[in-house]
Amino acid sequence: MPITKRATLVSNSASTYFSTLSRQDAINGALGISTATNGLVAENGQLFPFWPELVYYAALGQPNPQYVWNDATPAGPETMYFAQAFSLPILTGTVTRLATAETFSDNAHTLFLQEFTRVDLPLLPPQITVVNEITPPGGIVDGSSSDAGQASAPPFSWQTISKYSNVYIPTLPVAVPGLINYAFVVSYEVFNYSPNGPANPAGLQYIVELYDDLL
Repeated sequence: MPITKRATLVSNSASTYFSTLSRQDAINGALGISTATNGLVAENGQLFPFWPELVYYAALGQPNPQYVWNDATPAGPETMYFAQAFSLPILTGTVTRLATAETFSDNAHTLFLQEFTRVDLPLLPPQITVVNEITPPGGIVDGSSSDAGQASAPPFSWQTISKYSNVYIPTLPVAVPGLINYAFVVSYEVFNYSPNGPANPAGLQYIVELYDDLL
């Protein structure tokens, strides 16, 4: 079977969720579990004119990722959490997957790519379980989550775009008809440093893609 693109996930105000509490809370929001501390992100645009920008080639005609945060008035220092999910079919046989990610953040971030199941049982809370770790345990770190020793002149950490990719063979969950949702999830922990001037913008922008090679 030829390699097939399974999913494209980009930061946007329609399907990216934030949490002020935890990364798991943001993941829960992306998997359909609303709480008082999670919700859809705000599209803030390019709050700082020198931010880099992730875009597709115009000829592809694909929607570009948005600069997002939990609201239009980022504070600092603060840590925010983000997640987006894509539902996957439960396949039989062996599948090899390729996951890729490109990320911009102001300021530092940790990227997580994982696969989850959500099982809904009568009279019980939804059971959320991680079944595949695509990034290493603890995620992929870009930058420090501490204000200490940060640059006061260029080059700044927000001037970079980070790239990650991994080929993996997932452990596929056993289908439970009507009770299971199997999803690929991208999530982030993003840290915004204390302001070093009158403004303190914060933002996250990403493109994540998933490919299948069914053997």
